Amino acid sequence: MKIVIPVLENRGRESRLSPHFGRAPYFAVYSTKTGELEIFENRGGHFGGRGTPAQNMLKHGPDVVFALGMGPNAIELFAREGVRVETGDFKTVGDVIDNKEHLEKLEEGCKEHKH
Repeated sequence: MKIVIPVLENRGRESRLSPHFGRAPYFAVYSTKTGELEIFENRGGHFGGRGTPAQNMLKHGPDVVFALGMGPNAIELFAREGVRVETGDFKTVGDVIDNKEHLEKLEEGCKEHKH
């Protein structure tokens, strides 16, 4: 299983979680199969790149996307692609990895995002 996690910094397991998926400067991708953790810069439209962060993260083949907050369009895109969007009260990438069995479904998108 692959988990995508939006983060504020590139510090491996110690990377702090971003409060909103699309505005995260980095994304961590963790494989439960190999234990490998990779961190990528956000190259979405918010950061001068192309595509949305959700579209770009689909290229990594996630099974789960963890987010503290996410816009409704991204939630819908992941749902259409069969990717679970989950959340939890965690602070770092390591917290998410160590507690992956205790993630909860993210039920609705951030209300301030209407795009």
